[in-house]
Amino acid sequence: MIRSRGPLLAHFLGWLLVLVTAVLPAQTVLVTPNPVVPGQTATVRYDATGRPLAAAAQVFLHHGWNGWQNVTAPAMTSVGTRLWETTVTVPADAVRFDFVFNNGSGVWDNNASRDWLYLVALDLSAYPLGANPAGSELGAGTVFRVWAPNALSASVAGTFNNWTVPAGAMTAHAPSGVWSAFVPGATFGAEYKFVFETPTTPQLWKIDPRARRTLGTLGNAIVERDGSHYPWTATSWQTPDLDRMVIYEIHIGTFSGQGDGVPRYPATYRDVVDAHLPDLLALG
Repeated sequence: MIRSRGPLLAHFLGWLLVLVTAVLPAQTVLVTPNPVVPGQTATVRYDATGRPLAAAAQVFLHHGWNGWQNVTAPAMTSVGTRLWETTVTVPADAVRFDFVFNNGSGVWDNNASRDWLYLVALDLSAYPLGANPAGSELGAGTVFRVWAPNALSASVAGTFNNWTVPAGAMTAHAPSGVWSAFVPGATFGAEYKFVFETPTTPQLWKIDPRARRTLGTLGNAIVERDGSHYPWTATSWQTPDLDRMVIYEIHIGTFSGQGDGVPRYPATYRDVVDAHLPDLLALG
């Protein structure tokens, strides 16, 4: 009986594969490269099979970076039955690649009013995100930066300005989507959060996704030094070969702090090292 299950299982899986393949829809839009790169070209291929434009004699690409103006030339090129393709130059200041298709005569395919949205690979190297302590002509303080391209306004509020939103107003660096502010007096250990105005929320408080230290998962971010200030003392360290490496993955906030003598919960990296590093070493 056990032997007979092999051919039966293979037969069943074969029919299952045929069934799944039959019901999976064809990929409607293929963009190369993905994400697209500002200032470079991107190729868009549109499969109109089963779409509103399946019977179209011509198809045009209609994209958001030109203010959604009608695109009448050049038309996309037919590259097969109901397959259309074109190559466009992505503007250097584009932050997203949002587009639909039309036939030039009022027939549209806009993905059920959701459009097609592809990421743009922004180069944020000129805008180090997060909290970056620095000195300036204004004295010691911290430069705060956050990427929020859809925000109407942004502020940083914290212990350094009594959590007052207007006092920490940030400046937009269009078209990068980055907001920044230099806050004098915001030094190591200061707590903060970003506050955004959106089309639906006048004050949306969010923790810094680039924070180097936080008060728990939902707590405030804390201004901290970056790794360049760490005094490395190991001079002979060599990363083990992959076949000899053992990696343990733990959630710092909940690994320590519950009945193990650590008073804080959620715990911190320091708590785990002090209370449990010998235990991890004992595991080999």
